[in-house]
Amino acid sequence: MSWLKRQTIGIAAVAMVAVVTTGCAPGSGYVRLQGGVRAKPGSFIVPANWDYRDFYKIPTTRLLTIIDSYIGVPYRWGGMSRKGMDCSGFVSSVFKDLAHAKLPRTTAQQRRLGVMVLVKDAQIGDLVFFRTGAFNSIGHVGIYTGNNRFAHASTKKGVTYSSLEDTYYRTRVAFARRLF
Repeated sequence: MSWLKRQTIGIAAVAMVAVVTTGCAPGSGYVRLQGGVRAKPGSFIVPANWDYRDFYKIPTTRLLTIIDSYIGVPYRWGGMSRKGMDCSGFVSSVFKDLAHAKLPRTTAQQRRLGVMVLVKDAQIGDLVFFRTGAFNSIGHVGIYTGNNRFAHASTKKGVTYSSLEDTYYRTRVAFARRLF
């Protein structure tokens, strides 16, 4: 594959992920990133050596191990550390650990990533979105882990696993998005 074709595919992959809107977590203006770079919150930042094909090389067990390492972290709105995190912060943190990529920070931004898939067709690693916001809007996100289960940051339990078959989630699940 030629250098130009690889660059075009890489740019298309980043562009697919780089939609920026508002969402469930706080943030406005600019944030200072590593090396003093300023960027809008939710910008998709990738390392210089990032290759979208690296996603295909990541085994499911690695994703699940990373998710397991966050189980029990308490819920904190706007949080992105092991001291506390919200749902979109959890998703961002997992994918940062998984692929060294920074996903957009908020649920509203993350809901535009990748390709939409039916929830019944979700695969491990897909993002699952729920209508928990005002006026039935998308207000919650989790990571599908197989067998109708997903990991997320619950306001009551912190980071945990839940079932898509639970009445609360079954009546609120909206769609899934496949990032890779």
